[in-house]
Amino acid sequence: MLPSLIRNLCSAGRQYLREPLMVSIAIVSLAIAMGAGTYLFGFVNLMLLTPPSGLQQPERLVDVGRTMEGFGFDTLSYPNYRDLAGQTTALAELYAWTSMPASLFDDDTTTRARLTLVTGNYFDALGVVPQSGRLLQRADSETPGDGAVAVASHAAFMRYLRGDAGRIGGAIELNGVELTLVGVLPAGFKGIDISGSADFYVPLTMALPIGRLSSDYFGVRDATWLHAGGRLAPAADIAGLQAELATLSAGLEAAYPDSNRAMGFTAEPLRLLPAPARIPLLIFTGLLFGLVGLVLLVAAGNVAGLLIARGEARRHEIAMRHVLGARRWVIVRQLMTEVFALAAVAALLGLGLAWSLDEIVAGIRLPAPLAIDLQVPFDARVFGFVLALCVLVAVLAGLLPALRVSKRSLQGAIAASSAQIAGSGSRFRNVMVSTQVAFTLLLLVFAGLFTAALQRAGEVDLGYDIENLHVAALDLRSSRYDAEDRHRIVRDVVEDLRRQGQVVSAAAGDVVPLTFSRLGFGGFLFDSGEPLGADVNIVTPGFFEALGIPVRGQAFSARHVGGSERVTIVNEVLARKLEPGGDVIGKTYRYGDPADPWLLRVIGVTPDGRYSRLDDTNIPFMYLPSAQMDSRDTHVFVRSAAPAPEIARLIGAALRQADPQLAAPEVRSMEEIASLSLLPQRVAGGLAGALGALGTLLAALGLYGLLAAHVLSRTRELGVRLTLGASPRRLMRAVLWRGARLTLAGAVVGLALAIAFARLLDGFLFGLDAFDATAFLAATVLLLGIGLCALAIPARRVLRIEPQAALRHE
Repeated sequence: MLPSLIRNLCSAGRQYLREPLMVSIAIVSLAIAMGAGTYLFGFVNLMLLTPPSGLQQPERLVDVGRTMEGFGFDTLSYPNYRDLAGQTTALAELYAWTSMPASLFDDDTTTRARLTLVTGNYFDALGVVPQSGRLLQRADSETPGDGAVAVASHAAFMRYLRGDAGRIGGAIELNGVELTLVGVLPAGFKGIDISGSADFYVPLTMALPIGRLSSDYFGVRDATWLHAGGRLAPAADIAGLQAELATLSAGLEAAYPDSNRAMGFTAEPLRLLPAPARIPLLIFTGLLFGLVGLVLLVAAGNVAGLLIARGEARRHEIAMRHVLGARRWVIVRQLMTEVFALAAVAALLGLGLAWSLDEIVAGIRLPAPLAIDLQVPFDARVFGFVLALCVLVAVLAGLLPALRVSKRSLQGAIAASSAQIAGSGSRFRNVMVSTQVAFTLLLLVFAGLFTAALQRAGEVDLGYDIENLHVAALDLRSSRYDAEDRHRIVRDVVEDLRRQGQVVSAAAGDVVPLTFSRLGFGGFLFDSGEPLGADVNIVTPGFFEALGIPVRGQAFSARHVGGSERVTIVNEVLARKLEPGGDVIGKTYRYGDPADPWLLRVIGVTPDGRYSRLDDTNIPFMYLPSAQMDSRDTHVFVRSAAPAPEIARLIGAALRQADPQLAAPEVRSMEEIASLSLLPQRVAGGLAGALGALGTLLAALGLYGLLAAHVLSRTRELGVRLTLGASPRRLMRAVLWRGARLTLAGAVVGLALAIAFARLLDGFLFGLDAFDATAFLAATVLLLGIGLCALAIPARRVLRIEPQAALRHE
């Protein structure tokens, strides 16, 4: 068997060396498609198939979340978490956690740090052992407000505490609260999601003093703020856990119908990507896999056409092998070995391309507040995928050509003219070329739609101006500050910035647009019907001027303070929902908790905008004055043409002036934030464009090769017709029309496919019509133009045929 395989491989090498250009094009095109597919699979493997590292038996760990009416995956309230933890038997441990920014005050320096508050069983459930000292224990988180201890990550211990082992057992100060550092995590612990490990971990019960949260967070079932997860009991599995969670949720709904109505609980395997983001990622990567699959089919079609042409050239050789006793399956095996060799070379190159792409992507710093590690592990799953892709390509590209070529007989090979045989083989090539054209047009239409969507995104009226607008987060959770202190600090920082010559305007607000963040405090209450919900931002006077938002009516001013009449400003969508004609200015509405509602008077109306996401439309939105609210996570907005480092210096100086212990924040431009919200469209559009260009090249090569082979196989016939008086230009037009028919047929099929699948892109197009005529027309004209150029070269060869030489052909 092995000698036969070696002989077949040597034969494949000799065959391919005779056509180095076409074989190189086939290998490179396959390698690009396979490399893109391999990297995509590696990314999905990292996010959805591989559990986090540094944990004991990570396959036994699960995420637990809340559903509403059977849908979603959301956070839990503390009372519901406690009930689930006390009643579940399918989980050996159920833990809870939440994250927040923090300020570390050490050595007279304040530094921003990442803080995660966890239940005492968190590290026991994950199976993490300390590098030094001890980790958190159950006794550390029994009563809200107790447990003044902390654990540092290895990176934070080295960075902030300089790796000083003497600090273990000593005091550190987070958000103005003194804690005892009891241990350090091992370097191999990278956290349980893609955001990585926090800098410090403290007991969840310290959320009251450290996070300045009210006791309602621990006592109210409607306050959902905790992420949860657990470790399966030794004899349990996820299916059994799901059944138990369904039973427990039914019991909690019966016991607490007001807060738990239509609420359920579900579990998913613990993965790097949080459960709520998995479905969007699957949809997005599914779209990208579809694009890669299209160009892979185009490339496989090109290879199949090449093999058909080579098979026709080898018809006498194969027929002779039949006569000498070779069985058909032996010939098929040889031909498939040749295809596998080609696919294997392409797979190896594709694997190298995927590795190079991974190195490039891993080095990209996304405009995001967290440094996300996107290094794809090239593990057994990835290599298995490459092997499967290699087999698939070999079967797609080689099986049908091998079966066709292997059935040639010696008598048929001698009796049939080359034109007859080529005509028989070209029918399959005709289908492959038209298929290539169809799939390439589909890619080009998708690329055109994404390009048009990105252009539209740049022209979308956001409802505010992001040019020269910078944002910095202020963390005022420290226990040193009460509500009055926080208001004073924000007011002082904003006023200090306004006095700077480089600053055009400055203000503060809780929610940064286009960061997928939402804030709400209930809804507008009416005597009949459901409450009317709306997204909220808490802002200071001058916010609308800083963001360039026009206000019809009044904007917030210094007189809108605590103790004065509560007021609000709403957008046009909310105004029309409150009143049929949108006439709401001056009117008062009940808002918030039905048991203790606020009375809000509407003093202004703003145009509609894009709030949480760039594709937001018809979102009810309202603004509340910060002086009438208690805000801890506020952001400073600064409009200035100065560069970001200078803005950071100005904000840092203003913060130190307000309170020397405040840490300097990271400054980001709103243009960076907007570009991050466009990342999926940019990735999909760039990939569709690159693959569309590759597909167009392959389709053009396929058309060229088909027509060139057609002209070559009919040289004798064309010579006879020229001798009998046929016009060379008429023959050229006939040859050209043959290729044009295939191109047009493929274009029609491609347009039909594009129309059928365009709706899949609706969520990525920012309201652009998925059947945008410009994208369809541009893709069609581009492909037909390139196709005609590819056809023109072999068609013009008819004009150069010499009748006498043609009659001597073959």
